[in-house]
Amino acid sequence: MTKNTPAANSPKPVPACKKGDVVPRIALPGLDDRAIDLTDQRIAGDSLILWTGKKLPAADDLKMAARFSEQMQKARMRLFLVVPGHKGSLDEKLKNQLPDCVTVMFDPENRLMPVFDIRDQGFVVIRPDGRLGGVFSSAAAPIDGFQMAVAYCQAHADSVAFSVIERQAPVLVVDNVLEPELCDQLLDYWRKGEKQANGVSKGSESNQAGDIWP
Repeated sequence: MTKNTPAANSPKPVPACKKGDVVPRIALPGLDDRAIDLTDQRIAGDSLILWTGKKLPAADDLKMAARFSEQMQKARMRLFLVVPGHKGSLDEKLKNQLPDCVTVMFDPENRLMPVFDIRDQGFVVIRPDGRLGGVFSSAAAPIDGFQMAVAYCQAHADSVAFSVIERQAPVLVVDNVLEPELCDQLLDYWRKGEKQANGVSKGSESNQAGDIWP
């Protein structure tokens, strides 16, 4: 009798990111089921805060986050609530309590938490240069981790602006001017290619909703 061995083509686990590492490309579905590629979200030089954990946030925690909305806007921070599971994991009551400053993403296979070595709940800061600023958490009061993440982003916004990596070349696609098929081709070409300051080179991989790319 032979022992069962893992399939040769089975996906390898992504090693946990450490502070200062380049964050893997993350593309997960949002409330409208369309993919949200976080590389696109920080193209303008924003810091990203990913709020994720085993449990959904309490209503009081959402109210606390809402109080920081003006500060986050001024310091160019964007807050994403990453819900482990599918769209049905977020009940309507909590959805209606979400402040405007929170963008929801779903992680159907719960792949995000292992990438940042999150066991319970944490707030991941992705700097504008695409590197991990840190993972902030507090066992005593989970929302304290959010305040630490905001303070980190604020401190760096006040001191030295993060340098945006060169491969984030901007792309402008104007609706109702170009054919829809061409718009899709240009955006897909930009997402797949290696971004450079003066152009976009051809790439070989495409991203789909639900993918976390090393």
